[in-house]
Amino acid sequence: MAKVPIMIFLTAGLCAMPWLALYLHDWSTFAIVIHALQFISVSFPWVVPESARWLLSKGRTKETVDIITRAAHMNKKSLTPEVIRELEEFGNEQKNAKNTQASALDLLKTPVLRLRFLVLCVMWLVMILAYDGHVRNSEHIGSNVFVSFTLVGIVELPANFLIIVLVEKVGRRHTTSITRVLSGVACLVIAAIPETYTTSIMALAVTGRFLIAMSINVGQQYKVEVLPTVARGSGTGLIHILGNLSGFISPYVVYLSKIGHYLPYTILGLVSILGGSICVLLPETFNQILPDTLEDGETFFTGQGYCYNPCAGNSTFQDLNSDAENTGRIPQEDEVRERVA
Repeated sequence: MAKVPIMIFLTAGLCAMPWLALYLHDWSTFAIVIHALQFISVSFPWVVPESARWLLSKGRTKETVDIITRAAHMNKKSLTPEVIRELEEFGNEQKNAKNTQASALDLLKTPVLRLRFLVLCVMWLVMILAYDGHVRNSEHIGSNVFVSFTLVGIVELPANFLIIVLVEKVGRRHTTSITRVLSGVACLVIAAIPETYTTSIMALAVTGRFLIAMSINVGQQYKVEVLPTVARGSGTGLIHILGNLSGFISPYVVYLSKIGHYLPYTILGLVSILGGSICVLLPETFNQILPDTLEDGETFFTGQGYCYNPCAGNSTFQDLNSDAENTGRIPQEDEVRERVA
């Protein structure tokens, strides 16, 4: 789970925010400080290498080999001439292909990709609304907003690590679906009990936050694996834009607590259950060959039932990885399909 370190630092930032605000004691200074830190990201294009898989899908073989060679050197490994030759052959095939260029709009042109893309958009919109709603609603839990915000944020740390195990044992689809539905159920239970049950409300709110944190961890990785490489960047970008629009709604959802404590939790619960339910329309991507082209995105992951779980086949991929390390040869797609089948 490549996204887990990101979520760990996000959790650390959330826990530090209330104490930074308390130290600065001025909302305008606080806003300037936390937003000024974002200028560090300007240096990222010169520090973070481009995706080797994306470069290869564009036929930019030399850059791909250079990046993988540097990564191998850092890990005290080396690329064999056979591996480099296979990368060059695949890169040349992609360079001559007609569909090396694609945009997010191309994802709407075919039925399977269109359904998956729209489900991902709704899933992300619901997930951001639920997560942001839980974060903002932390001020209504406990008597001290600084302490409650920090404590509820800390519960995300075990969620960040537990999710690593769950996605390997349960898979992407079932993990994100189950955690989101259970988070919604926790919210609905809060809405159903009296406001005077403060201990129960706090325990359930922490549980809901814990579960939605696990769900957003998987969601970060899930959408990247479902979309084909040629449209992955633009597709995930559009999903983020559409999904983050719900961030404008969450303050108003939380403000409904002025009318009744049950209203925010009712809305968060219903949207979480909705988001978890539609996840069953997405394919399971764990232990699967990921799509590179639009045609791959339309045909890959077909034939999966709602109860499909490839986690039992994990040893197959471990065997393939072991063979690749011993022989220095990249398994071909048809070979992987035959071994996984």
